[in-house]
Amino acid sequence: MIGVNPRINIFSILDDAPSDTPLTTLNEHSNFGIRSVAFSPDSRWLCSLGNVNDGFIFLWSISAKGSAKLYASNKCVSSVQEIVWMGNSVISVGTRHVKVWRLGHTESVSPTKSRPDLIKGLEIPPSSAVPKAFSGRNCLLGSLIDAVFTSVVAISHDKAILCTEQGDICLLDDVDQEQRLEKVAQVDFSILCVSVGTSRDCIIVAGSEGRIKILSIQELEKSETDPDIISSSSRTSLTKVDAGGGSPDILAIGSLSMDRLFTVDRDHTMCVKNVKTVEEQDPKTILKQIDAHDTAVLGASALHQPNKYGADFFTWASQGTALFWKLDGTCTHRLEIPLDQEATPEISDVNELKILRASSSDDLFVFGDKVGNIGISLDPEQTVRAHNGEINDLVIVQRDNSCMLMASCGRDRILQLFHLEGRTLSLQQTMEDEHAASVNSLLFLNNGSTLVSASADRTVVIRTIAPAKRQIAAYIVTRVLTLKSSPVAFAPMPGEEKTLIVSTMDRQILKYDMESGHLIQSFKPNDFAGRDPVIISSIVIQNLNTEAFQTPVLFGVSSNDRSIRVYDLNTGALLAREHGQLAVSDVSSIRTTDHCESGPQFIISSGLDSTIMIWEFSAVSILQVASNNISNNQNVLSHEFSRSSQPLRRVLSKSDLSDLQRSLDQDPSTPTRSHHPPRLRKKASRLTIAGTPKQSAAQSSRSARRSPSSSAQDGSQDSIRDPSLSIVTPQMNLASRTKRSSSDAARHQPRGALDSNEVVPSAETLCGTLRAFRKRLEVSTEKLHTDIGQELERELTQTIHAVDQKTHKDQQAGHDTSATEPADGWLTRLIDERLSLRLGVGTRKENETQLGEI
Repeated sequence: MIGVNPRINIFSILDDAPSDTPLTTLNEHSNFGIRSVAFSPDSRWLCSLGNVNDGFIFLWSISAKGSAKLYASNKCVSSVQEIVWMGNSVISVGTRHVKVWRLGHTESVSPTKSRPDLIKGLEIPPSSAVPKAFSGRNCLLGSLIDAVFTSVVAISHDKAILCTEQGDICLLDDVDQEQRLEKVAQVDFSILCVSVGTSRDCIIVAGSEGRIKILSIQELEKSETDPDIISSSSRTSLTKVDAGGGSPDILAIGSLSMDRLFTVDRDHTMCVKNVKTVEEQDPKTILKQIDAHDTAVLGASALHQPNKYGADFFTWASQGTALFWKLDGTCTHRLEIPLDQEATPEISDVNELKILRASSSDDLFVFGDKVGNIGISLDPEQTVRAHNGEINDLVIVQRDNSCMLMASCGRDRILQLFHLEGRTLSLQQTMEDEHAASVNSLLFLNNGSTLVSASADRTVVIRTIAPAKRQIAAYIVTRVLTLKSSPVAFAPMPGEEKTLIVSTMDRQILKYDMESGHLIQSFKPNDFAGRDPVIISSIVIQNLNTEAFQTPVLFGVSSNDRSIRVYDLNTGALLAREHGQLAVSDVSSIRTTDHCESGPQFIISSGLDSTIMIWEFSAVSILQVASNNISNNQNVLSHEFSRSSQPLRRVLSKSDLSDLQRSLDQDPSTPTRSHHPPRLRKKASRLTIAGTPKQSAAQSSRSARRSPSSSAQDGSQDSIRDPSLSIVTPQMNLASRTKRSSSDAARHQPRGALDSNEVVPSAETLCGTLRAFRKRLEVSTEKLHTDIGQELERELTQTIHAVDQKTHKDQQAGHDTSATEPADGWLTRLIDERLSLRLGVGTRKENETQLGEI
């Protein structure tokens, strides 16, 4: 297969083996794709060939249980068309290429040496796990040096038939491993495929223009021994004929029985034909035909039951073809949509069908194309130009028996509303001011009362139909949902017409209430292991309504890994995931009336690789995996849902904060900043005639640095200049002694000691340092040594003890000072009175000198 992660799946064909679970998956080839695979006649070997850019051919050993092991490999950079087994050898054919790969001549890549591992610096010892070299030898082409070999088939264990694009039929004889290649016959058309009849006595070649020819193997072997049987005329140079005017080219052919052939043509149509009249190209030779799309399938839609086509759903392709299908894969009807190719803006552009919708009665189909035309399939003359660009979506609703409305949107940011009456389209309203970017999706709800549109401008606009005062219908905007990212797809919730499910580009699934515009729920579509979420490009919501599974489920297409996914819409858990198509364009659900409620549901997926897949989904099957997946994803989903809801808050009032602050101050275990004890105000003596002059801070600092002798001299001079200081109290003398003693202590204090005025700033700095250290310690991953931790703990303990003692001592001193303040005042007055009566002049001068020092 080709695409994301190309792989080879090996399935069991036993009756009791599961058809959807492979025995082995091989992922050795690169992302360029796989060209061809072929089993050996005994099914013990499998040969796989990658594309040209892959450049490898692998040989796998298949065990009885279905497991595979890489046995041999080699480079193959030629343009190879097909590989086939011939006995124990593999033949590869292509552009000027015929090569025989032999199984019995494989050799080990390195039998004696060990291969060095350049990345890790290790050496890998030789073992049997190392694949061997798949040896091969080219054939000599001779006159066929310019031939393009398109197909090959083995007719025995040592002979094979090779066919070319020019119509040559060659025989490869490898009886003695000589690889002789000889031309044995020629036809007048390009051969694209070859097969052996069921009786193995003839070969069937088919190619351009649907032509088929049957040749006898015995006659071909005679042609090898007798060259005169071959026409002596020069080999005609033929080219591939396009099936534009005639039958399409046949790409594959096979023999079903003695009189039945099975073919697949370039239009992907499968036919069963009668062998007897197959060479006549008579349409009557086709016994059964299964149609298919030959271009990208852009969408699928369910049909109402019953309908005149006898089908369950229909699909449409870009070239303008619509096919009607049953659930068993039978095509019941084919509809060709007329496209106006002259309306393309450039000659190189080709007009394509983009969207196709059916009416409620399935008798009317409305289409939209690439250039902006809207038309009715049964009446091409009713085609109108509705948009200036590509049409993205069309929706049809039956309001009543006489009113059918159709809405369209495109890349020109415009919505058009039409009224369908019979086969006539009449424009009702043009809406062009609500969106600022391309409008991608439309949806009618409540029997046409509500119209919802989603745009790439990150908005979802909800419109309501206006009261029918006139015959012209019109919609008015009632609410606009503004999203964080552009919506990709949306769908209504079954049974809840007011609920809308939206998939966005930021990989989320949102659930909105359309009346209030509130977000109800959101989750990210993750994998089973909770890995990166994916973008869901197309969604379908279904209620299974079964006892086994009662929650709604979401079917979607993952744009990242191109898989079909099923999610539980309530929990967001991934229930199932399947791969099958190269790129999925659309999904649609089928509701059948002939199945019971607990029976399977069907999902139709259309692919850009021209494939259509029908998926069977039952509630019983998902219960086997839902119990494990829901529990694994529950934590992730609850976290995602909390993001979409409002954040939790609890704001404390001022009274609550004050109570907490009060309790924090009363807690002795909580370290707080110590406050200074209240300072005592100095009281002047009653005998002081005038107040002492105040000194500046600079003068006081200079006086504190002077010697005692100089301080005494300055004090005597000041006392002479100021005669007001005639009386000195013992209280001043006591204060002066106290200041001198403190200044002396400051001079004798060690240089590294802290002053008492610097304790508070140091405490604040220490608190900040400890706070920062604690935060760094919480987030640091560095290991703290035991000795450092013990020393830090010891220092902190001693610091706490010292702070407690200092706080207790300051509080004790404050209480003592306040208690003895009246006694100090009385004693001061008593000393002042006695000194004023008994002390003489000499004592007064000495006191004045001491006062000057202060």
